[in-house]
Amino acid sequence: RDRIRWLELRRVLFRSSRYFLTKILKILDDNQKLDKYNKVYKPTLTAFYSIMTFIIILIAPFLIHLVYGDKYDSSFSSLTVLLFTSILVFSNSFNNPLLEGRSHYKFQQINNIITVTINILLNIVLIQYLGMIGAAIGTLIAYLYQLITVEIFVRKNIRSNHFSSSDLT
Repeated sequence: RDRIRWLELRRVLFRSSRYFLTKILKILDDNQKLDKYNKVYKPTLTAFYSIMTFIIILIAPFLIHLVYGDKYDSSFSSLTVLLFTSILVFSNSFNNPLLEGRSHYKFQQINNIITVTINILLNIVLIQYLGMIGAAIGTLIAYLYQLITVEIFVRKNIRSNHFSSSDLT
């Protein structure tokens, strides 16, 4: 059942990326619209998603206890870390259409392979010492790496008024 919930979350995030891909393809050559996308839409939607995630974090202990009783109270810390991870994934979902629209598939594939490798290696180490929370922390670190590398790549390779030359140094 938990796997089904995770797949549903991934499907929603995947759909948001596909939704923005169609929009991005129309504005890739229009710096003014691309600038608005980067300055307005991306931060606004990420802020909204972050606020909703913090609300979920606040009510999650009560909901977990209400639905499952004491059985899963210890899972709250892992859930919190994974919810923070979902903010990174959501934020990165705005960059993926930019990369796909400019056909940077090789970068995406290599970056995904590195992200998965980081996650697996961290899980091997952290699960031994921290258990379930170690797996969540490993996932958070891997997706943080992915977001940072994608942001840097987008800033260097996809120009708009939002990314000035001072942002690249």
